[in-house]
Amino acid sequence: NYRNPKDIIDYVNNTFKTEMKAIGISGFLNKGIKYDEILKIRITNNDRVVLIVKDLSLFKLKYAQSENFNYINSEYSTFDRSKINVIPISLAKGLEYEVVYLLAEGMSLNEKYVGCTRALNYLYIVK
Repeated sequence: NYRNPKDIIDYVNNTFKTEMKAIGISGFLNKGIKYDEILKIRITNNDRVVLIVKDLSLFKLKYAQSENFNYINSEYSTFDRSKINVIPISLAKGLEYEVVYLLAEGMSLNEKYVGCTRALNYLYIVK
């Protein structure tokens, strides 16, 4: 795999029984961040930061919201590098981000795989 860090590839291979090969770039994986911790995050650099969810409408109903969120609800939505961009998994396929928070609740195995492999540098699995 030419884009994902080794520790993320190892996690994906173990979790989804794939056989991707990493090219050795380093990154970061956290398999246990709590949702409340995301609400406290402030973006301090120019990274593309996303929270990938199953369904944007259900997410808004079920979880506490933050002024630090920018909601991406179509391919024409504007990405905001100063906020955490909340995006449904249906719009995330084929895109890449430096930092990915994955709230995999309700996702199929394939959707979880797609969500994990969107991360270029950092992957946080939300519990």
